[in-house]
Amino acid sequence: MSRWKVVAGVVVAGMLSTGLALGVSSGASAGPAERSVPAGSGNGSVRLFATNPTLVRAGERVSIPVDAVCATARHRVCSAVVRFSERNAAGAWHSASAPSSTMLRFDLSAPASRAAANASGGAVEYAVGASGGGTNATLGRAAAPLRFYVVPSMPVVRVPQVPFGQVRTGRTVLYLPWGSGPNAAGLIAPDESAGEGPSAFDVGRDGSITLLDPVQDRMGVWRSGKRLRSVHLPLTGRADVSVTPSGRAFVLDLSGASRTVRSVDGEGRVATVADLGNDLGSEIRTTGEQPFVLREPLDAWTPLGPGAPMSIGQPSGGGGQLLRIATESSVRLGLLSGGTVRNPVELRSADRFGEIALAEADGTGGYLAVLHMWREGSNAADPVWSLTTRQL
Repeated sequence: MSRWKVVAGVVVAGMLSTGLALGVSSGASAGPAERSVPAGSGNGSVRLFATNPTLVRAGERVSIPVDAVCATARHRVCSAVVRFSERNAAGAWHSASAPSSTMLRFDLSAPASRAAANASGGAVEYAVGASGGGTNATLGRAAAPLRFYVVPSMPVVRVPQVPFGQVRTGRTVLYLPWGSGPNAAGLIAPDESAGEGPSAFDVGRDGSITLLDPVQDRMGVWRSGKRLRSVHLPLTGRADVSVTPSGRAFVLDLSGASRTVRSVDGEGRVATVADLGNDLGSEIRTTGEQPFVLREPLDAWTPLGPGAPMSIGQPSGGGGQLLRIATESSVRLGLLSGGTVRNPVELRSADRFGEIALAEADGTGGYLAVLHMWREGSNAADPVWSLTTRQL
């Protein structure tokens, strides 16, 4: 039987009073695409939303909620019909249809039990479609289905309580004062609404830090506290960035009503890589030189350009994937390689989880994860947990 341990640290998230500081803690390590855009002859629209269970323990009930939002060309609510299809062990597709409703769920417990019959577990493949208002929408299809994975067992690890104050002092790797100029971080701090500052950063293979600063419409690169270069780049507060081993940065952001991906090379040259339309791209990551975007509501990682298939898990080196799923009560992680899930683990805590801000495999069979914890309301000092999980 596998044994796991969790090392937990607390990082106080929020805007510092004097500037922006990015640091590493010496006590812990931190670190959906089939488009659901309407397709059809009508002028209305229908959007699909479904929650993928991603990683399931054998014997658990699996129920997938599906919602379809339909509007006519005159922006009036219309009815929609949802079609759910599941591929059986023989490769044949079985489908069921139902009118869309807020309580609509499709039970895949039986297919999950069949997948669990394999000693190493298995996967359940499915696709969802909807029609209404003269249009159609899909999540997954026969050639590129959605799937979740079933494992025979999944150890449960309790995250230890970390009382405030029992932490080690972190080491600042980049500090920028608030303000304007090449060596400052832009900040908008209104009295009665959320503030706006840098939206994202990534750490390159050479230790350089690439920072997006929407307030100053700038992408800056620093190493050892020194600015290497700045690139003028119109940005919004939702921009995300990922840097490849060669130093090329890929930036996901809004451009009007569309989401676009731009690349910035080491010379500061900017090029548009992809226009994602109104798909809800929420994160961008790179594996080697290949960028992937996490697109909602498909909840899948899709490559930009040819050469890589869509994946439910976050692509990682060697063709593997990191599976991750978070609810208020648990966080589940697993490594997918060759169709088999390795080292699955479930984290639970006396506190409620919010979202997974960052999750990576640590190269030793364990994981590094940064989690936002659920809170009633918000506070500038809301905690973010940095967790290191290792198999003993």
